[in-house]
Amino acid sequence: MNLADAQARERAVDLDCHILAVAPAGSGKTGLLVQRLLAALATVAQPEQVVAITFTNKAAAEIRARVLEALHAARGPAPDNAFEQALWSRARRTLQHAEQQGWDLLQQPARIQALTIDGLNAAIAAELPLFSGIGGQTRISDDARGLAEAAVEGLFDRALQADAPADLQSAARAWLRATGNRLDRLLPALCALLERREQWIDPLFAAHDDPRPLDADHLAAQHRLHSLLGVRDSDQLAQLAAAAFAHSSAPELAAAADLSGWPAAAPSASAPCAVLAHLLITAEGQLRKPGGINRRLGFLPGRPETAQLKTLLAEHADQRALAEAALQLRELPPPTLPSALRDLRRELRVLLRHLLAELRLVMGARGETDFTEVALAALNALRPEGGYGEALLKRDAQLRHLLVDEMQDTSEAQIRLLAQLTHGWQDGDGRSLFLVGDPQQSIYAFRKADVRLFQQLIEHRQLGGLTLHCVQLVTNFRADAAVVQWVNDHLGPRFPDTPRTDSGEVAFNPSVAARPAAGGSVQLDGYASAEAAAQAAVAAAQAALDRGDTVAVLARGRAHLSPVLTVLRRLGTPYSCVDIDALAALPAVRDLLACLRALWHADDGLHWLLWLRAPWVGLSWTDLVALSAGRRDWPWPARLASPPETLSEAGRQRVARLWDVLTETQRDGRFAEDLAARVRAVWQALGGPDCVPDDQRADVRRCFALIEAHCRGGSLRDAAAFDRAVEALYAQPASGRLQLMTIHRAKGLEFDTVLVVGCARTSRNEDRPLLHTLETGDGPLLIPAPPDALPADDPWRRWFDYTHRLHRRAREAEAMRLLYVALTRARRDLRLFAHGEADPDQPEQVKVPSRSLGGLLGQPFPREAGAVAHATEVDLSRAPRAPRLPLTPVTADDGQPRFRPREQRQLRPSEGVLEGRNLEAMEDDLYAQSVGTLFHQSMERIALTGIEDWQRHRDARAQSLRSALFRLGISPDRVSTALDRILTLVDRSLDSPIGRALLAPRPWARSEYALAGIHGERWVNAVLDRCFETEDALWVVDYKTTAHPLEAAAHALYVDQARQRYRDQLVRYTALLAAHRPGKPVISAFYFVEPDRLVTADGAALPPPAY
Repeated sequence: MNLADAQARERAVDLDCHILAVAPAGSGKTGLLVQRLLAALATVAQPEQVVAITFTNKAAAEIRARVLEALHAARGPAPDNAFEQALWSRARRTLQHAEQQGWDLLQQPARIQALTIDGLNAAIAAELPLFSGIGGQTRISDDARGLAEAAVEGLFDRALQADAPADLQSAARAWLRATGNRLDRLLPALCALLERREQWIDPLFAAHDDPRPLDADHLAAQHRLHSLLGVRDSDQLAQLAAAAFAHSSAPELAAAADLSGWPAAAPSASAPCAVLAHLLITAEGQLRKPGGINRRLGFLPGRPETAQLKTLLAEHADQRALAEAALQLRELPPPTLPSALRDLRRELRVLLRHLLAELRLVMGARGETDFTEVALAALNALRPEGGYGEALLKRDAQLRHLLVDEMQDTSEAQIRLLAQLTHGWQDGDGRSLFLVGDPQQSIYAFRKADVRLFQQLIEHRQLGGLTLHCVQLVTNFRADAAVVQWVNDHLGPRFPDTPRTDSGEVAFNPSVAARPAAGGSVQLDGYASAEAAAQAAVAAAQAALDRGDTVAVLARGRAHLSPVLTVLRRLGTPYSCVDIDALAALPAVRDLLACLRALWHADDGLHWLLWLRAPWVGLSWTDLVALSAGRRDWPWPARLASPPETLSEAGRQRVARLWDVLTETQRDGRFAEDLAARVRAVWQALGGPDCVPDDQRADVRRCFALIEAHCRGGSLRDAAAFDRAVEALYAQPASGRLQLMTIHRAKGLEFDTVLVVGCARTSRNEDRPLLHTLETGDGPLLIPAPPDALPADDPWRRWFDYTHRLHRRAREAEAMRLLYVALTRARRDLRLFAHGEADPDQPEQVKVPSRSLGGLLGQPFPREAGAVAHATEVDLSRAPRAPRLPLTPVTADDGQPRFRPREQRQLRPSEGVLEGRNLEAMEDDLYAQSVGTLFHQSMERIALTGIEDWQRHRDARAQSLRSALFRLGISPDRVSTALDRILTLVDRSLDSPIGRALLAPRPWARSEYALAGIHGERWVNAVLDRCFETEDALWVVDYKTTAHPLEAAAHALYVDQARQRYRDQLVRYTALLAAHRPGKPVISAFYFVEPDRLVTADGAALPPPAY
């Protein structure tokens, strides 16, 4: 077989060169990397001196497997195929060399170094933890966004305190003003910056503050347009613009009035160059036609300059690259950054410096880090303070050949890592670098991949001090010739002629089919409705399966596959869904999560409703209405505790069973302070395992593992982090020959038949955000949306509009690359499906949005004849009813342990926050619990730091309490009320002789003192609010608060009720403390803060203890 790129492939395995290989889809880039890896292994003393790096564990495992497969094959006879012979020969030489060296690679495959980039970073950082800053018990967080959010929220909490640094206060105020005093608008942008901090951490600490960060872009755009026009036509265009202005005085041409030729390239020439660019293109960015030159542009009819410009445009008609260059130049904003944005940039630098410190504090407190921090740590270990680190010297001695796959998905930190690992390498020293990738397949911008970095390597052919030899592969071994040619002819022209580094647009690299045409086909079909398109796609899939094909249905987003899934489920067709069905969407998991949320938050009405409708609880809608009638403002536990007479008999039995389980698990010592264990116990006691279909049991186990991981410490630690973790999980795929997946998931795979559905659907809302990030050589620049009052030509608005266009073009460019990935998965047959209304101009075609996959492709989708959507009548009387477990279920014998209540455990008295009007209901009131919890924490802090310290920093403490109320889940409209209540209770305690005496320094004193022991043949855990020792006694004091103020007339009743309710518990704790500190009598008392009374368990009033 004579390959069109045979010489390039031979060059790519030459170890005397540092290679940058550009390998389109189907060109066998992984096979090429394996050949070079085998060639390198045959030259080294140890196999560990050859390292292959990729970006996923799956890809690393594939590289190692393919090397081992080649080595195994090399033990046998040579193949007949010439292409396979080359691989066999290299593997044979490697095998012989390995045997001579005694490596035994086939028995010790782990010596083949195929690593992920994250794994390499972690290994380097761990070797020298002192230099890297990574070591000990630090683990990689599963929730990097959660770390960033905690840092941002913590920083702004600190910035609002009176004792915060002045520069931090100024920066926080400036950015809150710029975003409408909405931290929620600023939070995502700052978190994204933190997650990409390797891109700006160095410029951040540089002293340079360039007021013209886009000068290089202006110069490049001017040079490019001038080059494409040519010297003669560039000068003529400038002269024609000046002549037109002289006769028309059109303001649009004023900036070009003094031109006698194309202006010298300079940022100051941006205005006249933009005028000249505008003469070449329309508002939509297309080249003007001669007929478009008119008075509105400043060119008067009958004038010679008007005729000459028309001639010039005719000569350059259909030069797409010229239109792209003119558009790029015209869109650039003024060179000088507006003063308002310069001020915001300075404040942003302050914020980012503080954010870095805050992030590391968060990481240290949690014992977690993220991959970005590990990457930065590896860089620091290699070159501490710019020198030569031990890690670099060690790697330099070990590493002889470095191979990197998927280079189009690299980030800034990864490029820097490669440059440092190869620092000091020289031509001819026996070491080599091999980089391979395809810019057309860069589709992971959301994972920080930046295709512009790969484009720069291709353009400059330089990495650090190494000169790269660029080789271009063109042979496609995957697809039928008809498919390859169709993609070249129809998708290729949709890519730009030249790359754009500002927006990440790449050029198209056509392929040459290695396989002859053998019946391959490409077909585009349009339908009137999503259901009709889905039915056609399923029919096509079934026909391909009947032929014995491997078949995949691909879509841009998971939601775009829903119509196909609906049809498949209705027909009962088996399929395998890869990362499509959200774990939380499975009924068994959804009910379990609702149970968790309900038990965690008594006021979470939505999740209580979902849970009560679960089959293992089984309340009907009628029963739920009866429970809620006249009591909608009650929390659900209170409704269940007092079922109304109108409840059905079945409903009454189900509520009774549920309430018994809730009460028993609340009292049981194993579950009272362990939310995850309680959820499992409740689920088992109510028969949850018997409601789980066999195909969902593994997913339920995964859900429980997730709940336990996020409930360490007894409760749900971070609800937002838990939600993100749930959203990231998908149901395990079932078995089936038909595979459904997103295009992102299909990258690297191939199938006989590929069906792309949802081609008329767009990805997401394209509205303008309130904040944009512009990457500059001077670091990141956040640009908030300008005030509406600013005119269209205001510099601030022009900078924002420019940045918005860049982001939009970058999204469209990645969508184009995503389409390329989809179309190049097919080996033989490719079909695309779109649905929508008929195109008014061409009724025989479906109209597709310009930003959908079909719109990006720019090809017609013929409308299927007769494909008209029909309404379907639904018999509501036969609507399916939700399944319910019988009242007396027969449990399955599946070996799962069932919950049984055991001995009760006493809780701390203060865990019940009292409300004088309704003691029972308020125990489940999150608002009251939060008030009580934060009051207790405040009293503990005062006891540790002193009353004067609290009073001196009261405002700062108030801000911290406000933030804590938000984190505890208090609704925003109640936060201020709750904060006022907490501060009122604290102030009342500090103004009271009783409160001051309880908090006074003592020789021995404890707050929130944990004790445990046997009392009355029962094991008791206790947390004492305040205990201390005086000259003649030990004191145990339990704080009692109310969530709302009480009338003075209600004080006596409230004190009596609370005292009686908690009397026995306090007596037990008195005995427990006496056993732990014998020798002195124990005085126990309740401190009722609202009425300011210190009362014994028997009701006797006590004076303040002496101090």
